[in-house]
Amino acid sequence: MKKILLLTSCLLSIQIISAQLVRVEVDKLESMPGHDTFRVYAVVKSQTDLLDAVFSLPESPIVVKTKGKFYQHEKGGAMSKDINRKVLEQDANLKYDSWLTIGYEDSYMNAVLPLCSMKDSVVIVEDFREAFEKGEHIYTTGCSWFVTPDQLQSRPDRDGRVLLMQLTTDKGAGLEGIVNLAGRWHDLDENGKMIITEEGNEIPHQWIQENISFSSK
Repeated sequence: MKKILLLTSCLLSIQIISAQLVRVEVDKLESMPGHDTFRVYAVVKSQTDLLDAVFSLPESPIVVKTKGKFYQHEKGGAMSKDINRKVLEQDANLKYDSWLTIGYEDSYMNAVLPLCSMKDSVVIVEDFREAFEKGEHIYTTGCSWFVTPDQLQSRPDRDGRVLLMQLTTDKGAGLEGIVNLAGRWHDLDENGKMIITEEGNEIPHQWIQENISFSSK
């Protein structure tokens, strides 16, 4: 709970806006008959840039929609950590389930967590996952998903990309959305290595970027 409260405080207090995010990309994957499957990635500048959270605020909602319905497998879930590898091997259609994430695509070592605004330990913003699990659009002004700073999944892959979501929808229905992202970056020396303080610590900075649009078009 302390980690969740700390993340909420950080998101509300970040003032520095940095251009560590290059863009958001949408890849189209092979899918099941009558459907299209997409993966959405954040592309960052450097291998030392990290992505901690996909968040929403009253003035900057998360919106993810399609002209059809999102495919939801009965053995899946709203988050990638709900995808069990053993079940995936037994049910081919589970790999097309729609889910949200940071970095990882199944439950193995996956620490991604959803979070909705709370007051006195009571959720005061409706959790978007219920509608999403029914195949409906995502719209939220107070919910987020995140990983804590100690998690490896916040790091980009070799192409500088961090996976944000997989979405399967009806054939030709398309996909579009708006997200807000927050993360960290590090100062580098002339050789491209992270600068370490005399105490042996890295020097992280926070970055945030709001209202980032993406589309399957």
